[in-house]
Amino acid sequence: MKSPYISKRYWNSISTPMGESASALGKYHDLINFSLGDPDLTTDERIIKKAFEDALNGHTHYTDFYGVRELREAICNFYDEEYNYKLVKEECMITTSGCHAMWLALEAILDDGDEVIIPSPYFTPYPQQVKLARGIPVFLETFEKEDFQLNIDRLEGLITNRTKAIIINTPNNPTGTCLTKKTLEDIAAIAKKYDLLIISDDIYTIFSYEEPFIPITSLEGMRENYYNWIFF
Repeated sequence: MKSPYISKRYWNSISTPMGESASALGKYHDLINFSLGDPDLTTDERIIKKAFEDALNGHTHYTDFYGVRELREAICNFYDEEYNYKLVKEECMITTSGCHAMWLALEAILDDGDEVIIPSPYFTPYPQQVKLARGIPVFLETFEKEDFQLNIDRLEGLITNRTKAIIINTPNNPTGTCLTKKTLEDIAAIAKKYDLLIISDDIYTIFSYEEPFIPITSLEGMRENYYNWIFF
């Protein structure tokens, strides 16, 4: 939208397919909504009551800049118990959403013109989020005949001297595929070889059915090799 009051970089912005689908939801009474990752479950009543009690007890003020300390400690404990991966609360930041976290990560690491490799099919906001941070999205095609695993040769062929990061999303939205441990190890090797960052959008871990979910940051040797792994 062209307007003297809006930054010119937004004049030619386009809506994502996910955003465009929202207008269709009210048109059909029997439409099944697969557009957003929003389960048709109401939050457990115990959680609602505890949140209400917290508010009544005065927990309505600004938190620590990195998020509520107790929540960050609980997340660290979860990673330790679930994945035997040691985090400290200083490595953990709470954001308002996964999309917000993705934008913060991209804004923090990208210089103008840096490239970010995005496996396709992908969560539709990714390219716009990269562009918002003045980066350039580069798409790596994946195919059903390959179980939507990342082909490492094709991945390596996309890397240039401006490549800064690779986004991975497993289990994947929209394909549902889970990257195998071998694929994750191959991606990690590429990241180390070219000194790249991995941005791992781990929002759907509970939907990893065939085998337990593995955070790429927890692979043996990755932390010791002093590479920065950003994950949600």
